[in-house]
Amino acid sequence: MTAMPTVAVLVSAGRHPVSGLTRACRGDAVAMAFAQKLGGSATRVVHAGGSEDPALQDYLAYGAGRIEALRIDASDDPIAALASRLRHADIIVTGMRSETGDSSGLVPYHIAQRLKRPIVVNVLAAKFENAALDVQQHLPKGQRRRLIMPVPAVIAVHPR
Repeated sequence: MTAMPTVAVLVSAGRHPVSGLTRACRGDAVAMAFAQKLGGSATRVVHAGGSEDPALQDYLAYGAGRIEALRIDASDDPIAALASRLRHADIIVTGMRSETGDSSGLVPYHIAQRLKRPIVVNVLAAKFENAALDVQQHLPKGQRRRLIMPVPAVIAVHPR
């Protein structure tokens, strides 16, 4: 692995709770900012869906240099397509769940399982040191836990 890890972040379309208009998913916008702190300007931004989605413009406004849109047919397995595209990323960052669709919050777990990588959820902060991630995880009742985890890994960022 290189001195600087390769970082990819998954983004999705969200919906404004009042107007219903398509916008960037709030949790994914947090994840994107988090990923950019880890990977800098080389952070890859990946979206499973069409490149014409209006929500993608919001992510460009949040600092994405470009967005890799994976066109996925309704009959395709999005996890297989995402895992194939992300297999070379050292750190994959996601939000906890999307705002539209099934919103099950299982995508990070399925990606980690498919790529055989460790996953940590509810992450508040992370830094890359000595070829590992030093992670601060949010726990119930305001508690925090510090973890040192190997890279490659999947991180699901706490929405705050």
